[in-house]
Amino acid sequence: MEANSDWWNQQHASNVLSGPELIRQWKIQTFGAEEPSAQQLQSLADLSIQLWNKFNTNRATLDRDYMSDEKSLSAYMASFLLPNIERVRTVMTYPKMIEKVRSLSELETIDVLDFGAGPLSASTGFLLALNQAINLSGTSTVKIKKIRITAIERSEKAVKRAQNLIQKSLRPEIELELDRVTAIPADRAFYVILAANVMNEIPEKHRWKVVSSLLKSMIQNPLGIAVIVEPGQEEHSKNLAAMRDAIFDGAMGDQFELLAPCPHKNACPLGPKSKRRDWCWFKTEFARPLILMELDRRTKLDHAQLAFSWLALSHNSTTGISEQKNPLAVSVSDEMPVGNINDAAKRLEYFKNNLISETHSETPELLEKIARSGHKTMLCMPTGQLAGGLRLRKESDNKIKRGFETEPSTTFSLLVTER
Repeated sequence: MEANSDWWNQQHASNVLSGPELIRQWKIQTFGAEEPSAQQLQSLADLSIQLWNKFNTNRATLDRDYMSDEKSLSAYMASFLLPNIERVRTVMTYPKMIEKVRSLSELETIDVLDFGAGPLSASTGFLLALNQAINLSGTSTVKIKKIRITAIERSEKAVKRAQNLIQKSLRPEIELELDRVTAIPADRAFYVILAANVMNEIPEKHRWKVVSSLLKSMIQNPLGIAVIVEPGQEEHSKNLAAMRDAIFDGAMGDQFELLAPCPHKNACPLGPKSKRRDWCWFKTEFARPLILMELDRRTKLDHAQLAFSWLALSHNSTTGISEQKNPLAVSVSDEMPVGNINDAAKRLEYFKNNLISETHSETPELLEKIARSGHKTMLCMPTGQLAGGLRLRKESDNKIKRGFETEPSTTFSLLVTER
């Protein structure tokens, strides 16, 4: 979702958090100056590459307490903090999510639980989503008086740095109450539960216990929402799909509504048991600040387009009723643009891998015709079905992105379906 992707360059009277001030404080705390020298940038670029390699190619060398190391924390804040803020902000401003966030903006006090908080990138992304929710409501009145963040995080240094960033960027009349803990509170309910880029760092045998404990912190709160964001790679997406299925296969399933991005509670068709050569992931374009663009140039990392996988749940006010009121469909692919004849084989293989039919004998010929025609297309997943269909794109579809819902008034041309 591109709306407000340049939040760092925008200021509105009703903002909860000042994007420009957040960036100014980020520069000062990360680089030591608003205009860092080339030497400062290169030093942090070198450290960022080392940290990226540990994240992605040599995970065994990653110290679980790496954010307590001053250099590693600075590298993280330089190259990875803003992209992770943007991922969470994007998730929280998807069409169905922004309505939930808007309802929270009516509260005077919002309790947030940030699991594996680090320098509070998830909490910051949520606060930026609050900006957009309030602006969309058309009111200049901010009802929020206090933000209470409970950060579950080993590193005191990371939380303290984040506290300075948020405190100095927060609307002056809003009080920030921050509590760092090392275990999930057993006796509190939260409006917002966030777990961003942390489940992949937890051993598989412990993940379900952690997820269960987090969700129990939301059950007692009718307005509560829980958001899990993970990297967009296949391994992490499929692990998230397994957690999703475990939630709705178990006793807790009826207590939650599956907000997004899924249009149903059936087993994930792209989970670890699937034979399909695909996985559920999303992306967003990030209009990066100039310093981050320069860091990307030096590190050869690319944060212009951010990939991620995610899951959002809310309290189910109709416990015991498993049927959800969902839109007709959710788009589950990027637009496949008009291609030349040389792209036809690749497009057809993609169609065959993702669209399976037991009833349409004309399907192979139809798919081949569409693949060769070069029509703009998108895959979609209709409510209650395990696979999806193909939709020919129209000019009026410009605002429909991967993960967006489509209302019945903009019906899909479902050429292929699978139950």
